[in-house]
Amino acid sequence: MRASLTFVLAGIALPAITQAPAKKILSHADYDGWKSVSTAVLSRDGKYLAYVVSPQEGDGVLTVRRNADGATLDVPRGSGLRFTADSKFLVATQAAPFLEARQARRDKKPAAEQPKPGLAIVDLGKWSSEVLPKVSAWSLAEDDRSVLAYRPEPPKPEPPKKDDAKKDEAKKDDKAPKKKADHKAGDPLVLRTLATKAETTIPDVASFAWSKDGGTLATAISTKDGAGDGVVLRRAPAFAPADVVRGMGRYTKLALTNDGKGLA
Repeated sequence: MRASLTFVLAGIALPAITQAPAKKILSHADYDGWKSVSTAVLSRDGKYLAYVVSPQEGDGVLTVRRNADGATLDVPRGSGLRFTADSKFLVATQAAPFLEARQARRDKKPAAEQPKPGLAIVDLGKWSSEVLPKVSAWSLAEDDRSVLAYRPEPPKPEPPKKDDAKKDEAKKDDKAPKKKADHKAGDPLVLRTLATKAETTIPDVASFAWSKDGGTLATAISTKDGAGDGVVLRRAPAFAPADVVRGMGRYTKLALTNDGKGLA
């Protein structure tokens, strides 16, 4: 009896005993490898999709996808994207390289010496991109006409020479309007027609506003001596200047009606 019991047990296959693998403890190196997708935007005609893929630390990539065939076009460090209303262009900010910007902050460089962002423009018909360097800000109307307004980074001012300062003082006219203590000249604003790349530079712009339909641009002008201050309207298609008011002052919070016919 004892022998047959031994025989039966020997014929039973016992399950293999295995040890569960140890769980991996995540480190900062693992976190750094993770990427996230954000800012997904579809063009108005539905033909293009744009999104940003960003690492936990470092430079992200703006990707434009042509939905008809799945082709993609990348814009390094692109963000803050907008398709134009006619779905022919995409405009985005191109950030300064992450490592350069971080090193500049660590070196405590002044703002004028920090790496500057650029302006990326994608021509969707030609499937090509262009980057304008050192652009501090840009704007499209809500229903734009593929006309873009942007501010180039102003050049670093050179300290005036002593001789030049004396000459300027001697040329001052007592009859010229007295400048306000807090008066500051505006910065250049560039109007760019995206299809032709034609540009018009408007000097001394303190602030500006688009009408919703993109047909009118209002600009507040602030000159160094105050003599050229005022509010100027520009209307499509030529965007030629038309004075609304002239005189020293601070013109702020411009607002246009949707069709650009009213200004406040």
